[in-house]
Amino acid sequence: MELAHSQVFAFQTQIPLMYFIVSTNAAVLAINYYDQAPTVLTVLVPFLLFVLCAYRFFAWRKSRGYKLTFAQAQATIHRTGFLAFFIGAAFIVWSLVLVPNGNTYMQMHAVFFILITTLFCLLCLMHVRRAVTILSLTVMVPFVGVMIFSGNQTLISIALNYVLVSVAVMIILSRYYYNFVDLIESKQQLQDMHDRMAIIADTDSLTKLANRRQFFARLSQSLLRGERSSQIVTIGILDLDGFKPVNDTYGHSVGDLVLIEVAMRLRNICPTAECIARLGGDEFGIILYGHYTAPELRIMGMQICLALREPYVIDNIPAKISASIGFASSAEAANTTEQLYECADYALYYAKRNTRGAPVSFSADHKIEIRQNSLIDQRLRDADLCEDISMAYQPIIDTETGKPVAFEALARWTDPDIGIIPPDVFIQVAERNGHIRKLTEMLLEKTLDDAAHWPDHLSLSFNLSAYDIATREAASRIADIVANSRIPARRIELEVAETAVMLDFDKTRETLTMLKDCGMHISLDDFGSGYSSLNYVHQLPLDRIKIDRGFIANIEHVKVSIDVVRTIVDMCRSLSLDCVIEGVETQRQVALLRDMGCRWMQGYLFAKPMAASHIPAFLREMKYGERIKLADLTLQKMSA
Repeated sequence: MELAHSQVFAFQTQIPLMYFIVSTNAAVLAINYYDQAPTVLTVLVPFLLFVLCAYRFFAWRKSRGYKLTFAQAQATIHRTGFLAFFIGAAFIVWSLVLVPNGNTYMQMHAVFFILITTLFCLLCLMHVRRAVTILSLTVMVPFVGVMIFSGNQTLISIALNYVLVSVAVMIILSRYYYNFVDLIESKQQLQDMHDRMAIIADTDSLTKLANRRQFFARLSQSLLRGERSSQIVTIGILDLDGFKPVNDTYGHSVGDLVLIEVAMRLRNICPTAECIARLGGDEFGIILYGHYTAPELRIMGMQICLALREPYVIDNIPAKISASIGFASSAEAANTTEQLYECADYALYYAKRNTRGAPVSFSADHKIEIRQNSLIDQRLRDADLCEDISMAYQPIIDTETGKPVAFEALARWTDPDIGIIPPDVFIQVAERNGHIRKLTEMLLEKTLDDAAHWPDHLSLSFNLSAYDIATREAASRIADIVANSRIPARRIELEVAETAVMLDFDKTRETLTMLKDCGMHISLDDFGSGYSSLNYVHQLPLDRIKIDRGFIANIEHVKVSIDVVRTIVDMCRSLSLDCVIEGVETQRQVALLRDMGCRWMQGYLFAKPMAASHIPAFLREMKYGERIKLADLTLQKMSA
């Protein structure tokens, strides 16, 4: 296919020069014979031949730059062979009829015209071997026949020389032609190799979906096309929930097969998508071209989430995961690849944080949040955080003695321009934008200085981000700060959320073990709020589990909450782990929890978070005022 196109292209570049030389030589020959030959041979026939050449020239100009199909290229090659015969025959017949009308010099001119013009045309047609052969035979046979039958020894010698030269020229042209063919085939092979390499470079080797590189290239093309045709481009960024536990439990081979199955399901659900890509790990991207309403996107997103939630059976191994997806469209979010991706990624982040396992479309509210987060991020960069962020401490109470055993450190930030910024907001911004380690180190140093003034029996509970335990280097920095403080490591309890643990379980286990070996205690915070498996709890170097406040809020009215808390408490007891209940606000909750065997509790019933300067007064009140007496509080007394 490529050869035919290359032949036509190479030949067509020679057409103007070929017809110019042929017409010019014919005109000179006709002028030379003008006084010796009939007018029909010196005027009419040359004029008709010139018109033919001019017609072919203008036909070439009209078709110049037009991309031919393979069939059209083949037809052009066949037509060139026919024209070589027709035009060659017309010129040779005219020349041979013209020869006898002149003197010896004029006859030699006619012979010279035939020989030179023919050889020049053969050179111009060298890329179309069929036309070369046809033209050579069309001119050679009648010319050599006329020369031989003339009986003139000189003309016979010229004919024989012409045959030898023509054969030599055809051999040379044949070699050039085959070199040309080899060159085109080599070029085609290189192009095929390049195409294969491009496919490999643009394709995810595992799932055979487009990869991240192709996804963004296709997204740019779709946005450009959408801008020209006033069409909307929507992208969806999808992340699997619970895939890492499958990978860690059953191995990467099973995890890979799950990803392949995910890719197949996405193809089935989104057959009209412009592009479905694996962006990396367990993250996938979808490009949709055209207008999709918010309900249509939600329906599609739910179909995707429901389909990916269906069980996966790989080599008789059952695996169950879910997916969250964030959508953003060029009409509402942004119109550049980077901005559109960031908006979809934010919608995904929002889905995983608030509606895990469901779709979320980027909205005006999210746009406001992004602006607020950008402002907070800028303040995180510019503000004197050591001065602007203060620490509050909430006690953890031993309900058997009614006295505090520890204080949990909670950050509070009031910015002069923005106002009060909730800790979950600025912590998340710091995590997303890479400021969290610096913030954690500053807050830890601040709390250690405060805790140095507490009685020795009180511990400090400090929350760590997932990024603080993601590497040995980050964990080592935490250990160094504690080692350089005035508080022994045994009085430090580090809290990590179960969602942080599950991001990279093996690495987290390694860093937590290192911190525990330094003498610190490890607590698993917000247990039950994420997707941790009980199978992972005994593998971590834990000292304590804190039950999420969500189970406590309705424990007085919902039996399921009682059953869940009882199960977790029993598990802690069997694993020799302490159990802390968060969010306790009523005495009846205390009674129910004490009846289950819960000892350590935390909540507004006992005390709200307080500044470090208020802790001495709180401790004095606890000691002398005996404000909290819970040791004898039981469910039976509450019922009575």
